[in-house]
Amino acid sequence: MKHEIEKKLWDVTAGAISSLRAPQPGAALNDECLRQWAATLPAAAYVRSLSTDVGRSSTAAVLALAGSVLAPSVVPPSSGSGRRGNAAERFYVAAQLPWATLRADRLAELKSELRRREYSVNTINQTLSAVRGVLTQCWRAGELGSDELARLKESLKGVRGSTMPAGRHVEREELQRILEQCLQDVTVAGIRDALIVCLLAAGLRRAEVAAIQLEDFDLRTGRLVVRGKGNKQRETFILKAGQSAAIRWLEHRGWDRGPLLRAVNKHGSVSSKLGMTSQAIYNVLKKRAGGAGVEVTPHDLRRTMIGEAFSSGFDIASIQALVGHASPATTSRYDRRPMDYRRAIMSELALNDGQGGVER
Repeated sequence: MKHEIEKKLWDVTAGAISSLRAPQPGAALNDECLRQWAATLPAAAYVRSLSTDVGRSSTAAVLALAGSVLAPSVVPPSSGSGRRGNAAERFYVAAQLPWATLRADRLAELKSELRRREYSVNTINQTLSAVRGVLTQCWRAGELGSDELARLKESLKGVRGSTMPAGRHVEREELQRILEQCLQDVTVAGIRDALIVCLLAAGLRRAEVAAIQLEDFDLRTGRLVVRGKGNKQRETFILKAGQSAAIRWLEHRGWDRGPLLRAVNKHGSVSSKLGMTSQAIYNVLKKRAGGAGVEVTPHDLRRTMIGEAFSSGFDIASIQALVGHASPATTSRYDRRPMDYRRAIMSELALNDGQGGVER
């Protein structure tokens, strides 16, 4: 019976989407695809309305997850990652499900199944939020009434719980090794990448790094205007190594307006117009960190900056403003001091193993 429901859901939309161009295997979820799909698919319209590439890709991924739970025989299983993955294909299929026909009992099943599979609280809530966004888009398209939308949203309230921030703390020596990998590379790309590492180490999100314009940065004072989530602007400062890296980069980039960071071809020529995507920023860090023998992500550097700020005694309101968190509760999750204090307590209370060590 379950698979019959899934097949019916698929058949409802099959005629409407037959003219859409499916992504090639390994293709990225780009704006061209979303623009074409958005004309008839509310899920694609919702994802396209998001302001950052990272937000689009992560939301598309959780909608594909929701689709695979609601219609497992229709949405293909996840395989591979990056260019070898099928993320775009999974979202393309999931977007074609008739989201406006969902009812509260099916949404309750979705929430229950995500919990049964032991997804993290963050993943579950991100998935439920994405489905709410799609249903709101269905309402805007006239496919769903206001009363029904309100009832469905009641079924999609987030789950409670908390998890530790993803990632790890990066030691200062590790970060220095990554920067040295860039500084030892005397090519134009190496000079640019040193600045990228400094910007990420300053706690910026990779999408924020990619979005920086030359006019956002005051080289003399180190003041930087950052465009964060929801197009909210904030002010931070890039000092010392970051300023030095910016000076060296601008000698090659030039001082014309536009993206601060630009593509560099294999001959060392800086593009006059082409900026960098958030994925390109991610790839730069993975390459330079790999050369230094360090496993790290951009978010690890952000987490480390916030933790170091707490350990240095700065107040939560100032740190929140620097990193662009909407809530101080989010910022407080990165405070390592309670963990350090708990470790100190247990160090005093731990049993001696008789050989000078402590119980682990």
